[in-house]
Amino acid sequence: MTLLVGLTCLCLATVAFCVLLLGCRAPHQPRWCSDSLVANVYVPLLIGVGVYGVSDLIHFALTSQGQPVSPVTLAAAAGVVVATLALIKGLRLQKTLAAYAAVVGLAPGSAPGEEPPVPPARPGRSRLAA
Repeated sequence: MTLLVGLTCLCLATVAFCVLLLGCRAPHQPRWCSDSLVANVYVPLLIGVGVYGVSDLIHFALTSQGQPVSPVTLAAAAGVVVATLALIKGLRLQKTLAAYAAVVGLAPGSAPGEEPPVPPARPGRSRLAA
């Protein structure tokens, strides 16, 4: 049972992270995606659920030595993982994030608020030398 709970927690945290990423990168952020809610509610909750999932998987690995896992548990765990992958695939993260970046005018790989890189100084000249 700890296998199923651990995988479900990890998959839930992953899907919630993807939905939160799409909401926070949207050109017109929804009300539920404010900076204070993300920083004070969603991120600690996602970290807590993810850590709990990992700890359940570690507990399962340490305590189930020599005991067979029931086929129903394995099938349910596989179903949770497949459903998570289908949900993430259905969100079309790369296309949606690229469309958001095009609307805002960012390069596809950059983050909002990121400054452009500083060009390197010419060889042999210091920036301090006038």
